[in-house]
Amino acid sequence: MTGDLKTGMTRRAQSSKELLRTRPFVIDEVSYLHPSGKEIVRTVVRHPGAVVMLPIDNDGRVVLVRQYRWSVDCALLELPAGTREINEEPLATAKRELAEEIGKSATEWISLGELFPAPGFCDEKQFIFLAKGLSEASAEGDEDEEIEVVHMTIEELDAAIRENQIQDGKTLATILLARSHGLI
Repeated sequence: MTGDLKTGMTRRAQSSKELLRTRPFVIDEVSYLHPSGKEIVRTVVRHPGAVVMLPIDNDGRVVLVRQYRWSVDCALLELPAGTREINEEPLATAKRELAEEIGKSATEWISLGELFPAPGFCDEKQFIFLAKGLSEASAEGDEDEEIEVVHMTIEELDAAIRENQIQDGKTLATILLARSHGLI
C-alpha cells in the first residue's frame, strides 16, 4: 500500500512477487499504479516488526547496549531492541528482549508510539517503550550477539549525542519521543 500525499489515501499493490525468503525477512517485488497512470515497480523488504526499549535504571540512568553490527562493520551504542516473533505482541517482545539484552525486567512500561525506520525500502514497524522499575532477570540472548551494557546519566547521553557517539537512528528517535512526552 502507498499513501496519497494530498489525501492520505492508500493504494494497494497491483501485483507482488516473492524474490527471497529468509529468516526473518521476505523480499518482494511490488508493482502499483502511480496516480499519473504509470506502473511503478519497487523491491520491498517485509519485516515482522521490532521493539525498542528505553530502560531507565533505579538511579535514573539510561541503559544502552554497545554491540557489533555486521552490516556497518562496527560496534554501535544503541538502546536495546529486538525483532518480534510471528504473532508476538509488541509488549511481550519488549519484555523478552529486555531480559535477553540487558538481563532486566521492568515493573512499569510506557508506550511511546511507533515508527518506520526505513520506509523507502522496508515495511518494518518499530514499537517504542520506556521501561522503569528495573530488576534482575535472565534470558538467553541470540548466539551471535556481542553486547556490552552501558549506563549513562541524561547529561552523559546528551554529550554522547552531541559528539556523534550515538549514530543509531532508532535510538535517536526514541530519545526524541521520550523528550517530547517529558519523560527524560
